[in-house]
Amino acid sequence: MTVPRLRSPGKKGALNESAFATSKAAQDHKLALQQGKVMPIPQLKSSLIPAYTQKELDQDIVAPNKYLLFYERSVVIVSFAAMSIYMAWRWKTFVTHPSSYWISAPLIAAETSLVIPGLFISYFMIWHRILRPRKRLSDMLLSDADKPTIDVMIPCYTEPVEIIRDTLVAACAMDYPVNKMTVNICDDGKNRDEVRALVDAVREENKARGNHVVLRYFRRVKEAGKPHHAKAGNLNNAILNEGTTGQFLVIFDCDMVAEPHFLDALIPHFYMRTGNDKYEVDPNIALVQSPQSFFGVPLSDPLGQQYRYFYGPVLQGWDGADSAPCCGTNVIFSRACLTSIGGFIYGSVTEDFLTSMYLHNAGFKSKYVHEYLARGLSPESLHDFMKQRLRWAGGAVEIFFYHNSIWRQGLTIKQKYLYFWAGLQALLSFPLLLVCIVPFVALGNPHILVAPVDAGEYLYFMGAFMTFTVWMLIVSYRDVPKLYLMRSVQESVFMLFCKMDAVFKVLRHGRMVFAVTNKDVHVGQLRKEFGHVIPHILYYILSALCVARVAYNSTLPNFTTEKLLGQAVSCIWIAVVLWQLYPPIGMVFGEFFDSLKNPGGKTVPVMADDGSDPRVVPVTPKLPSSP
Repeated sequence: MTVPRLRSPGKKGALNESAFATSKAAQDHKLALQQGKVMPIPQLKSSLIPAYTQKELDQDIVAPNKYLLFYERSVVIVSFAAMSIYMAWRWKTFVTHPSSYWISAPLIAAETSLVIPGLFISYFMIWHRILRPRKRLSDMLLSDADKPTIDVMIPCYTEPVEIIRDTLVAACAMDYPVNKMTVNICDDGKNRDEVRALVDAVREENKARGNHVVLRYFRRVKEAGKPHHAKAGNLNNAILNEGTTGQFLVIFDCDMVAEPHFLDALIPHFYMRTGNDKYEVDPNIALVQSPQSFFGVPLSDPLGQQYRYFYGPVLQGWDGADSAPCCGTNVIFSRACLTSIGGFIYGSVTEDFLTSMYLHNAGFKSKYVHEYLARGLSPESLHDFMKQRLRWAGGAVEIFFYHNSIWRQGLTIKQKYLYFWAGLQALLSFPLLLVCIVPFVALGNPHILVAPVDAGEYLYFMGAFMTFTVWMLIVSYRDVPKLYLMRSVQESVFMLFCKMDAVFKVLRHGRMVFAVTNKDVHVGQLRKEFGHVIPHILYYILSALCVARVAYNSTLPNFTTEKLLGQAVSCIWIAVVLWQLYPPIGMVFGEFFDSLKNPGGKTVPVMADDGSDPRVVPVTPKLPSSP
């Protein structure tokens, strides 16, 4: 796509830009950024708004560079060949050589279950990745009367009003005809008169500035003894029971601060051209999703909270496979499409993802537009991060067990596989754990034949396979900072205990459940943090014992070079796992030493992301408040 012309945003656009920049979260982040304590927010933004040519507006997918495409797909083919050779060799040696089958059989089964599905996902991220062009509604020559009506939905539960306020003010300031847009606060909490008062106050502030956008507040009435379905039930109540009528439904989590041109950038992707200067809404487009980015993320982003790989190659790959899912916020739905399946689907705590699958099953389409248009608050403590990821993993497990895509007749083969993989990831934590602990078995008892292979031969085949796998990963991360390649590889291991916990919770209770968060976190916050890394620390301890054993064995007279090579392979594998497990440990001990330097800390409200009560956590003054 050619470089777009630039035009001035005008007086109204400048005012809206100011509304975004003056939000508390933006100001706190700017201060921390100046102090060198947080990383810049991912953004594709200019102070001038692009103006697009007619050809660009009519284009739905940016044409890829054919030479680059050939190179990337060649890497995929070579990597699949290397994987096939490695797995064929492993199975051949397993079948033709004796071993301790009680451990070697589960190990090769675990390797197979991890290698093959994982490479197929990389194939989707490279082979099917597409990029949607940037468009602007203001360049489509539509009159205000012809623009669609919008209902902005901001669901909240018990989050602090100062967090909701930033989101509400930014939503009201979006550049769109005020007679075509309604902003709705969907309150699901109890006795929340302060939220109603906030809505009234913002309404009066808007009027004083000449902004007459319609602003509504409603609180859902929940009957005792009946399931309420959390965020999904709250949104369905707003969509189906509160008299909202907008053609499109914009969903913002209550901590997401939108850019002024959010609607201007995403609404055009629902349109198709029908003639000269004529457009109409495509009735088959159910949703358009944009990425999320976050304030207050530490400079090294140790836990990968910006999710640059997911909000990039992953969703672009899903989009190329006609499977772009809703990610819960920063998304626009077609009311007609959503209500045709009954609204948000119940049956998972990740209702957004489940609803996406049902929309695709009904034959509707979706798009992912890689343009950062809203920013929110990131989990600041490891406890909050793990709680958020536990919810995501639990929701995927619920969908896998109770709404498995394999049995959905309306999905394509590619859609079936991608939705299947999303739930399978949590279950693969069990074979991954086995692969991580097998080196301990090999080092603990040299008489146990874990894998009936020569150590040198294993290094040769495994080294070739891993070289091509890393090459394919680098290709898939082409447009993503390589920091997030490392973070993604680390997260695949340090999150395995959290994913296992999600599986056990769903199996034990039949659904994902949450305990109410303890408010007295001054006493037990660090205790909670350490609780999440106990398995990681135990692995470090076992690793130290194994290394000590290898060092001792090397002093024995019967210790041969062949034995040394075999044990070196195990030690290398352990070292890789230790590196992958480190980020949460480093974060916990960093918080611990910060608390020693600043024992008083600073208490700030923290937004709940799963419908539980809000938390209050002590933090050091260096970062803005976050969930």
